Formats: sequence, structure tokens, C-alpha cells
Amino acid sequence: FHYDPKELDTKSINSLSQELKKITDYAASMNTSFVSQWNESLMTKDSGRRIFTYLLKQILRGKTNLKLNSNSFQAVLCLVQNALENMHISKPADYISARIILESSPVLFCEEDGVRKYLKEFIADHFLWQHLGFWEDYFWDIIAGEFSSYMESVPDNEKASQELVFITESLKKYVRTMWGWGKLPPETIEHLVSRMADKHKLTNEQKDQVTKETFALKGSPTVGVLNGPASRRKSLTIPAKKSHLDSPKKQNTGLFRRSITFLKPQNNPNQQ
Repeated sequence: FHYDPKELDTKSINSLSQELKKITDYAASMNTSFVSQWNESLMTKDSGRRIFTYLLKQILRGKTNLKLNSNSFQAVLCLVQNALENMHISKPADYISARIILESSPVLFCEEDGVRKYLKEFIADHFLWQHLGFWEDYFWDIIAGEFSSYMESVPDNEKASQELVFITESLKKYVRTMWGWGKLPPETIEHLVSRMADKHKLTNEQKDQVTKETFALKGSPTVGVLNGPASRRKSLTIPAKKSHLDSPKKQNTGLFRRSITFLKPQNNPNQQ
């Protein structure tokens, strides 16, 4: 991963890289004395957050579950929370970092009294996940590849109708993905998916199917993830906790403004 050594502390990057590798060994613990240094020198900069999530993605590649000991879990959680606090989701690098954190959160866990505690339990109500632009962009990014594979076997005379079927089913699955993140109310999720449905001219019947999926989940305090193996998509009930919106902390007011063309995702030099 390329970065400007004048902007970032090379020693911090090297120590972060070495310590993060320890999470794959339950018997080894990350040195938590470095956490404050990493938070100050790396998590406050978008390129530093990008390096952290890049390293995390490389370590977790191919893994569906990874058990961490208590020290390592607390260190990773602290880094993730500080990364989220400093993100401005309108920046492409931070969009990628947020996406990696989202997809890593149902993989990393620790055990307490025999009960698994996943990373996503501790970050699901962060105000960053309330940015609907992030979710819309994430949806199209994820399904673009799936769409191409799906349409390859569809006869030419059925492509138009099957595209609508694909979008309908994907949006229904997507509703389950968004549920629980950022404490978004069902009405907000319904408004977003309806707008996305209108973009692709779904029929009223197809829109109704998506709407019913939204309100079927009402009252269910679960968190989902769109892609990955079935074991990662299973919902996890999370305890009620105080929202970050209830605190006097600064609010991330940046709106995600990247231009997205469905089925023609833009190449981003930061994408890994």
C-alpha cells in the first residue's frame, strides 16, 4: 500500500502491521500500549485509516470467523471506533475503509462466559451508518458483479424483465442488510429502497414486495451484512444501548457524493 511518508509516521505503520498480525494467533496479544499512538498518528488521517483497514482486510482474507483474545479484541475495537469517529464518508478512501469495517465486523469476535461477542455489536449504532448515500453506493457496488453473472444465462428477449426481478430480490435482501445499522427506522429504509426501485422502474407489485420486506422486520433488533458466506449473513440480536446521536460528540455531517453508474463501477486508485 503506497502512502506519503511525510504525512504518516512510518514507525506507527510498521508497528501496527506487526501487531495486527497477532490477531490470527489466539495465544498472542496485541501490545495495547501502541493504541494511543496509532489513534493519534493514523486514525486522524484518511490515508492512515485506509492503511489500517487495508491491513485488516489482508489479514481476514478468506476467513469467515476469527476468535480474538480479550486484549487483541479491545485493541482492534478501539482502533475501529476511532477510525469511525474521524471518518468523513464523502471521501472515497473513507468509503472504502467504512465498507471494510462493515464486512469485517461479523468475522471478528471474542468470547465472554462462553458467549460470542462480535465486533458489529459494538459499532452498529454509530451515527456514520445513518448516511444513506453510503448504503446506496454499497448496494450497487456489491451487486454489480452478481448482476453480470446472473444475466449471462438469461436469453436476450428476457433480459429486461429479468433485470427487474434481480433488482427486486436484491433490494429485499438489502433491506435485511441495513436493518439494525445506525438505528435507521423502517420508514427511512423504506424511503431509500423505494427511491432505488424508482430509479430502475420496478412495477408497483415489485415495489410492494420490497416494502413488505421492510416492515416485516419492524421491532427486530438485528444486524445483517449483505455479502459473504451464509454464516456471516446470519442476524445477531444486539442489546439496546445509548445511541451516539444522544451524546454531545461532534456529528459527521458529510454526505457521500461519489458519482455511481450502475453496472459500470468507477475505478478508484484507492480500491484494494
